[in-house]
Amino acid sequence: MKAHHRVRAGRDVSGCFRRALGDPRLFAIGLADDDPSCLVEQAVNAGLADTLSAAEALIIARFGEVTLADIAQAFDARLAAMMAG
Repeated sequence: MKAHHRVRAGRDVSGCFRRALGDPRLFAIGLADDDPSCLVEQAVNAGLADTLSAAEALIIARFGEVTLADIAQAFDARLAAMMAG
């Protein structure tokens, strides 16, 4: 039986991710906090926080576009290619 026949149609990666892990942070990058009164550190942290937030939103949105059936079909194709030699 092909993998995509065993997955529920329409279930996306975003839903599975949230059900399995809750709502974790995707990036383990910490902001600097050596000198919170430093204006350079504050500016860098603000820029990094905005960038990480935008990147996380983009990844979560993409997770919503990829279904488990898509992944199963890609797996089946790769497995068939591997078995063909």
